Amino acid sequence: NATHKIFNVKDSEYGATGDANTDDAAAMQKAFDAAAAFASGSEANTAMIRVPKGFYRLSKTLTVNSDVAGRIALVGTARMKSILMPTTDFGEGKGSSVEPQPLLHITNGNGRVVVTEFAIAVWEHSA
Repeated sequence: NATHKIFNVKDSEYGATGDANTDDAAAMQKAFDAAAAFASGSEANTAMIRVPKGFYRLSKTLTVNSDVAGRIALVGTARMKSILMPTTDFGEGKGSSVEPQPLLHITNGNGRVVVTEFAIAVWEHSA
């Protein structure tokens, strides 16, 4: 029996704010982890990580295991409504990264994650 579940990153159990100031990486990773745990429960399970309208600052790469990657989708509200804003240094405090980091990393293989309805903006911050 196929089951589909939606994981909203702004739900209190994950805690993303989408306010452009708060680092939402940990909250979004929690939603990814919960979606992966659900999807791994059965090969018939699929999960959608819902990212409502907002500006989501990310200081770390989001990861998902390829064992469930084909059954997880990351879905925003609309292309210019759900905006991912990676910090330029991914949390190292240097202002820019020597080696650019991915927003999403799929571990252990060649799985895929559907990512749709997003814009990506470079986070520029001066003290």
